[in-house]
Amino acid sequence: MLFATCNYDVGRDARIRTEETFKSRMIVEENIYRRDSLQVLANLKGYLQRHEQSFYNKSYFDSTELLLDTILYSPDIKRLVVFVLARNPTSRQFQPNTEYAWYYDGFCYLGIRENDDIRLNWFRRFNLINYYDEQEAKNDLKEYYFTRLASAKDTDGSLIYKFNVDDSRFWDGPVWKVMD
Repeated sequence: MLFATCNYDVGRDARIRTEETFKSRMIVEENIYRRDSLQVLANLKGYLQRHEQSFYNKSYFDSTELLLDTILYSPDIKRLVVFVLARNPTSRQFQPNTEYAWYYDGFCYLGIRENDDIRLNWFRRFNLINYYDEQEAKNDLKEYYFTRLASAKDTDGSLIYKFNVDDSRFWDGPVWKVMD
């Protein structure tokens, strides 16, 4: 049983692929990526221990594994998008599926670099819960944020975010109002 949760109306099969012209292709040095990965994981582990942000549910515990999948960067590397999976034993599920040892939940975080620190905020647009295949969870999380974010609509029918996270225009888009 797989679940993808979504806040607000996205519309059925509303997929918008980013045009090649606008694809964000920011590549950072390996040492920056490694340093940021460690800091992001430390921040997320703090949220996990305090049951904050996406880890509010008590099914997350000390042995929950956090798997950092991807960090995307703005051109000035001051803004980040982070994809992370939480891996738990199926015994922690409300109705455990004994066919599998693990299940995965997937989340997206927005990050702002402030001096030597990265401030993270859970981007609640799409969340994946109860996936039994790690790669499928990773693929679906990216599918939502790379093809459906741009089509997300508010209750009045207007587009909320306008761009997917792989769009170079995303970095100056409306989503960052929640972080400023």
